[in-house]
Amino acid sequence: MYAVILAGGGGTRLWPLSRPETPKPFLPLTGDRSLLQVAVDRIVDHPELALGRDDVTVVTDRRYAGLVREQVPGVGIVSEPMGRNTAAAVTLATLAIERDPDEVMILLPADQLIAPASEGVYRAVIKGAAGLATGAFDIESPLVTLGIAPHEPSTQYGYLIPDFERGARIDGLDAYPLDAFE
Repeated sequence: MYAVILAGGGGTRLWPLSRPETPKPFLPLTGDRSLLQVAVDRIVDHPELALGRDDVTVVTDRRYAGLVREQVPGVGIVSEPMGRNTAAAVTLATLAIERDPDEVMILLPADQLIAPASEGVYRAVIKGAAGLATGAFDIESPLVTLGIAPHEPSTQYGYLIPDFERGARIDGLDAYPLDAFE
């Protein structure tokens, strides 16, 4: 298993805290460490995941490669020639990172807020999801997504519709094959 952390953005939505030269992932918004540093610390050197820094690659705009090197030395860096969107960043990562194609890639945002008391549960869920990614529901090379139940409708995001009839408890997780994406 290896991890790809997306640390992009233009530093515009959290202005005036974030700026084009220091977007949100590189800011210490929840303590004395940046969101990116916390994201790496959350998954590296824990027995549940067995990931080292050499198993982590940060995908970022080429302008921020120096910030990544400064804040999280020892991780891989994939520099986007220009920021596009999440799909383009993930595609670039899959093409640029040389790993065994059967290895599970976990994809994480750099700006996720997880309470420190919940980090062990978070790692356990990632470990369970990695198990699902090796062939759950007789699907070859499944894509596994983790989600939360929405509290209100939003036109900003699409959403997944699980096939509840075929759901199962696998590796400690309630898992469902996908019925549709709206």
